[in-house]
Amino acid sequence: MTIGKDALLRVVKATRIALHLAEDTRKQLVSGGWTWADEISGMLCDVLFSIAGETLEPNQDFRKHSRTYMLLAGDLSDGEVTDEFIRLAEANAPKMPAPILMTEDERNALYGTPEGEWR
Repeated sequence: MTIGKDALLRVVKATRIALHLAEDTRKQLVSGGWTWADEISGMLCDVLFSIAGETLEPNQDFRKHSRTYMLLAGDLSDGEVTDEFIRLAEANAPKMPAPILMTEDERNALYGTPEGEWR
């Protein structure tokens, strides 16, 4: 699957905005807790986490150990973060095996020719 750079850039921008919104919303709450902004930012982070092909161990925290969060919270521009996610997605994409090519003589040696030529 090829990821469009413009589409991914919009997801990165939306994720960063949602993370800031969730943080600002938490500051306004008296008792803390979960908000819709947390839900939205979490879903967007999950998308980028998946695109990057990242995994965490059960004892690891997303905000402390995730490369995805470090990229989103870091000082890189949205475009630079997008380029990094594209690089990670391409690095984790399944690779097509190279075709096994053989000459006609190699094929004949391997399979033989029933009563003459294959042609």
